[in-house]
Amino acid sequence: MMLPSAGTRAVFGSPEDEEKFPYPKIKCNLHHPKDPLRVEHWYKILGEATFKTQVTPLSHPEARLLCKLYETQRMLLSLIYSEKKKSGKSYGAINWDSEAYTAVVRQSRERISPEEAKTLEGVIQKLEGGLKAMDAAKLGAFVRLSTRSAKDAALNSEKIKYFIRQEIEASSPLATNNTDSVMEIATEDLRIYTRACSFALRCHTVDDVLRQFTSSTRIYHDIMRVELNLGEKAFDLQLVFRKWEDIDPEREFRCFVYNGKLTAATQYYKETYVPEFKTKRKEIENCIRGAWDRVKMALAKVPIPHYAIDVIVPKSFDPKDAWVVELNYFAPHSGQALFSWHNKADRLSLHQLPFELRILESPLTGSLSRIHPPLKKFIDDLRGRTRPSTEATETEKNASKDRKFCGIQ
Repeated sequence: MMLPSAGTRAVFGSPEDEEKFPYPKIKCNLHHPKDPLRVEHWYKILGEATFKTQVTPLSHPEARLLCKLYETQRMLLSLIYSEKKKSGKSYGAINWDSEAYTAVVRQSRERISPEEAKTLEGVIQKLEGGLKAMDAAKLGAFVRLSTRSAKDAALNSEKIKYFIRQEIEASSPLATNNTDSVMEIATEDLRIYTRACSFALRCHTVDDVLRQFTSSTRIYHDIMRVELNLGEKAFDLQLVFRKWEDIDPEREFRCFVYNGKLTAATQYYKETYVPEFKTKRKEIENCIRGAWDRVKMALAKVPIPHYAIDVIVPKSFDPKDAWVVELNYFAPHSGQALFSWHNKADRLSLHQLPFELRILESPLTGSLSRIHPPLKKFIDDLRGRTRPSTEATETEKNASKDRKFCGIQ
């Protein structure tokens, strides 16, 4: 299905339009410990349909220490950037798994009190236990909080560059001036970037987790919000350890459930063109429906009838092989990808039957501008592409602010 061009559908333009919409807004309370869409409340319900998962409580002192390390490291990095700017030296982001960042981490830990050092030991012991349960030393693990992951940390990582370099060197030849070839390589680059953002979150050691958590603004904000909402005594957050499974992240689909019925599904990565999807639309739809049929009775135990469910469609297209990644709040709290909450017809599609599946049917012109600008430059250098200007475009500046594009929540 080709998506309509901008302006062909009615768009909400006033509060009156909102009031006339027949479905009520859904409230989100993910920072409350009893919220049913926190990982710890639904992973057991799904059983083998989702990844092996273990949760461990994170105490308030432990969470506050992670915040302090984040704040200290940001301050130390700011001093480094300031000194480089004064000296006139060129500089870029310091990757959190680089030698320079290792020095920053060491200095931040030297600034904690003896009592905080004991608290850090407690965090380390919990991380060691969770990683061991996932056999992370060998297989890796995905580690997050009850609320969200540290996926924003992936963008400033040597791991992501390593993966991108490895994939590009094994892929198509350098870019040419042929339009079709340029588009094909750009499409491939976006898929490589999508995979790299996921790969960079794979943790094998305690140090991997700590560096992600203490460099993640998402983790910092979630801890602060829970503290603000619940206070010190009622503070409640979990460390969530998930077994790493080698999946293709571009095969993730966001599915919408309203009143217990599957109403719509869309590619999770809305700029990533996957040619196979165009020819396998029916197989994708059947797989998503089959995966939903497999888990809907179990999910009836979730005490809210409206939510988003993220599903990995396997290469076999067999529903039995599909993975449920996670549950999220219904739109607009969760991203809508190829749907738009601000489009009245789209919003209706998310709320009611018949079921609608949206996939990207052709590559998007300029889609590479959605890549984090320093990584786009890195990819351009590897491909031998020249940029028309050293000044970032307005699109790239906006893309650098939008950290939602990479990886799993």
